[in-house]
Amino acid sequence: MKTIVVSHDAGGAEILSSWVRSNPGEYSYVLAGPAVSIFQKKLGSIILVPLIDALKNGNFVLTGTSWESDLELQAISLARNLGIESASFLDHWINFEERFMSSGVLVLPDAIWVGDKEAERIAMETFPETGIHMSWNFN
Repeated sequence: MKTIVVSHDAGGAEILSSWVRSNPGEYSYVLAGPAVSIFQKKLGSIILVPLIDALKNGNFVLTGTSWESDLELQAISLARNLGIESASFLDHWINFEERFMSSGVLVLPDAIWVGDKEAERIAMETFPETGIHMSWNFN
């Protein structure tokens, strides 16, 4: 299984890069903004791939969430259109719904990953129809 990792903001990049480091596998990296240097610092030299190219060769999308970019929401939306499963790791306890809004439209992944019980509780209340997966926080 080739996982497409999509990240822009620092918070999500910290968690996702640690998750990748702890879970060896085959990955494509679609990164921008602060995420690029965070991933390189933790994983060494990596090859960045455009989102469309990554989606042609992957079968699972794992994203962070961003305030400063819609890269992750683009990935979730395109993955859904292509029948590729997606999950997003929520790295914070606030603004859960806002993290998935694009031009007033809620763009949810197939699953939401959280790192602690409080985030799990909030996510389950906010997104009762979405699968919530408890993972651990790698920071």
